[in-house]
Amino acid sequence: MKCYFKKIQSLKRRNIEVIYECKDVNYVFSTIEDLTRLVYEITSTIAKTLSLNIEKLMFIENEPIGLNYIIYKFHTLFKEIKNAYCSCRLIAYNNKVKLIICTLDNELLKCKKLPRNKIMRERKVKIKPISQRKAGKFPKGQKTIPNFIVYRILGQPEVSLKKGV
Repeated sequence: MKCYFKKIQSLKRRNIEVIYECKDVNYVFSTIEDLTRLVYEITSTIAKTLSLNIEKLMFIENEPIGLNYIIYKFHTLFKEIKNAYCSCRLIAYNNKVKLIICTLDNELLKCKKLPRNKIMRERKVKIKPISQRKAGKFPKGQKTIPNFIVYRILGQPEVSLKKGV
């Protein structure tokens, strides 16, 4: 598993500038308790880096994406800062965690400085198109989207039924 802090300008309007990302996780789980232990390990690393102490770790929700993916969402509260939290999303494929993204509220970074040498700069990401063969497995009317975790973080779009589509 490779984990690092990353500066993300596109989430700035959501009061988030830094994420903690873990790739190549490949953690097999069977219960929410298994995932909670994994998130505790990840957030303990974040807390240690920021000189914070974990007060509470909470499972918030899970959301199925397509047929085989599920996003699990956790919040971590810290003793030193009452008005901010760390939100972690685990992307799982067939009961195996593939990716973890934790967003750090700017309030956490105002109180505790993140060492500059710990932050990886944002890089342009090349998205490979999914082959039609793979895309054919999705139910009618559904399609894959790039960077689905970023769309989820940005929140639910507001739609007015009175204005029409």
